[in-house]
Amino acid sequence: MERYEKYARFALGKWSKNVTSFPLPPKKTMYKTYHPSSTKAKAEFELSKYCRIVRNLPEGIEMVLQENDPQLEESRYVANLEMETLQSELEKLTK
Repeated sequence: MERYEKYARFALGKWSKNVTSFPLPPKKTMYKTYHPSSTKAKAEFELSKYCRIVRNLPEGIEMVLQENDPQLEESRYVANLEMETLQSELEKLTK
């Protein structure tokens, strides 16, 4: 977590000289697993969710760090219409 926060500060420091960040207290959540068809707890454990706030982003910059989402993979690429037209023309010529 600290390494990612350090990376974010370094990356944003290229655009803005005054980047500050601070941690928030972790949010703790208690989880329980149960025996099948029972209300008796099999195991209990507590997970903490950590959060860092980065302030003073340069104007026009929005930064979002999140888990990888395979559905966003398609939106990364911009269609090259000229290339697609040339490929379709090439396919027509080779038929």
